[in-house]
Amino acid sequence: MDEIIHLGDHWDAQSMVPHKNRVLEINHETSRLFRRAYDYLSMAEKANGVIESAVRDTGALDFRGLDDQATAVAADALGTETREGYGAARHLFASAISPAGLKNHLETLTWGLGRKYLVVGKPGTGRTTLVKKVADMIRSRGFHVEYYHCCLDPERIDHAIVPELRTGIFNASEPHAIMPDAGDVLVNTGQFVDANRFERLSGEIQEAEDLYSRALGNGLVFMSLAKRTHDELEKYYSPYMDFAAIDARRERTLDRILELGLAGRPEQ
Repeated sequence: MDEIIHLGDHWDAQSMVPHKNRVLEINHETSRLFRRAYDYLSMAEKANGVIESAVRDTGALDFRGLDDQATAVAADALGTETREGYGAARHLFASAISPAGLKNHLETLTWGLGRKYLVVGKPGTGRTTLVKKVADMIRSRGFHVEYYHCCLDPERIDHAIVPELRTGIFNASEPHAIMPDAGDVLVNTGQFVDANRFERLSGEIQEAEDLYSRALGNGLVFMSLAKRTHDELEKYYSPYMDFAAIDARRERTLDRILELGLAGRPEQ
């Protein structure tokens, strides 16, 4: 059941009319700045793709070795555990590109885990490929898996957690580095890269890495400017909001939620 709560019911719309043009200007500028931010973030994502394709298209990455490593990690995580059928999957984000910069909540995910597999390596060496392969193998053995997607490229899986096994596998390289604890297993995907071929690509890769850094930095700058511009709207809305009425609305909403929750409980 859906109910729409319109906070516009609690502002003095008439008093805001004189500020209409300025509010529209701010909204327009905010949208423009966000578009620039997204343009730069898209550029950063494409630069990251250039790095990956440079390594893979030249045959520098040993996919068979990567597959064998994924199988070994999955077997180590599972031990003798197995379940019938295919496990459920939940897809989430643990990080974000925000006006305040790159943010993540990995510390809340890693806390309480019995074992962590930390995947490190340079861009393009198969870190996220390894994470997804291990997660999929464990899920195929009947365990529920939480997949955590990359905030820049949501098609990629950065981390995975298996709650029933208290186990997680993480892409532990920047910008979401994780300091290893005692008992953690480190997996370096650099071992699956042909060093000679990789070295021949060093100039091409470095150029793409520089572009990635510049584009991501510019994206964050424009996102911060967009947030700052949007915040200016508050001074046009706040004086004309009836916050006492909003508090009362909040209490009524809470009462309504509790009422519906109790009504849905089976009788003891």
